[in-house]
Amino acid sequence: MLALLPPIAALLLTLAPAAPPVGLRPVGNELEIVADGKQSGDVRAKAIRSFMDQAKADGRCAEAAAELDRVILAGKFPAWLRRVGAEAIAKCGDEATGKYVAAGIGRGETQERLHYLRAARGLPFKATADAALRSLAYEDPRVRCEAAELLARQRVAGAFGELAAIAARNKDAELVETALVAAGALRRGTPQWPEWQARLLEWPREKEGVRKRAAIAELLAVEGPHAPELAARALDDANWSVRVLALEWLERNITPGRLDLLLARLASESDGSRVHGDLLDALGRLTGIQRYLTHSAWVKWRETAGRDWKPGDIVGKSAEGGSAQGRSKAARFYGVDIASARTTYVVDLSGSMGALSKSPGDETLKRIDVARRELMGLVDALPAGSWCNIVGFGDTVHPWLDALADFSGGRKLRRDEQGELAAPAKKRAA
Repeated sequence: MLALLPPIAALLLTLAPAAPPVGLRPVGNELEIVADGKQSGDVRAKAIRSFMDQAKADGRCAEAAAELDRVILAGKFPAWLRRVGAEAIAKCGDEATGKYVAAGIGRGETQERLHYLRAARGLPFKATADAALRSLAYEDPRVRCEAAELLARQRVAGAFGELAAIAARNKDAELVETALVAAGALRRGTPQWPEWQARLLEWPREKEGVRKRAAIAELLAVEGPHAPELAARALDDANWSVRVLALEWLERNITPGRLDLLLARLASESDGSRVHGDLLDALGRLTGIQRYLTHSAWVKWRETAGRDWKPGDIVGKSAEGGSAQGRSKAARFYGVDIASARTTYVVDLSGSMGALSKSPGDETLKRIDVARRELMGLVDALPAGSWCNIVGFGDTVHPWLDALADFSGGRKLRRDEQGELAAPAKKRAA
């Protein structure tokens, strides 16, 4: 039996966090408040920051960080508040705290190591850099990637050799892209960049793989004579995500000839695929036509009204003879126009969403209620042909559907009682 989906409301009602008591007043010292699960997330976060700010003013950051960690690294402490703690420790900026954090990076379970690596972001000292370098060999890929990002963030020039070696070996599938990007960040803008760029240019010719895509992304992010040919080749790559990189570069650096490349590629993309939709959106932005939906319609325009098109020319009327105004003007999310017909909306469902909103006019509503209202209004405003999904996250991730779905206009999306989509909705292929 089919049922209409008010499921966006049902989804949020099901996944909404139990509202913490927002009105409790802090009692006792800050660490007691931090440890008190009855307090709201906002109150506990404020206590974390206050505790570390006072410690910094008193010149006792390292000692205070250790006291705070004994609370926030406990078993079921909320992950997002643990991140608040790492950020507060990072703001200390002193070498003693850096040594304390460096020691933490090298011991404990994965979550503890991640905590200390995040805290090290504001502690650019040799001890934290050395600990991050050692962490590139840790068993968990999350730690390895966090360490590589920290080394790039802190501009640890001595890390380049190891990061470049990881990219060159191409054995660590989880780390190779992060290592390649981090190595590039350490070389970009330096006299050594051309040598690194020459190595990057070898990898786009590989048959497939993460390194190939990462190298193309790095190369297309930097101006150079290599870019036009690389983008043209990448536009015909078998990997759809590589084609998207090429499309983005071509749109940023459009010429009449490159517009023709996009039109030619449109003929090869499956109707309803991610790249097909991205090409249509790009053509709409470049020409102001919102929008022809088929390759043949675009070719006809190019051969007639668009034969003299040049970058910056925006057509005053749409394909159907109406205004060239974008299709997304009617649909807004938190006041932002929806500029794409294929969107995933990510909603925070952590405990902090039970707190009162701080948005003007919504101070009496909980944040989750504001999110629910925004999503319901959005669904009502989405035009036919809009593809979307909703993903909630808290301690775990809660996707509404397992793929983007065609709304076919507002709440006409349907599914059966088992949650499977039924006509007219269709799952979207990547």
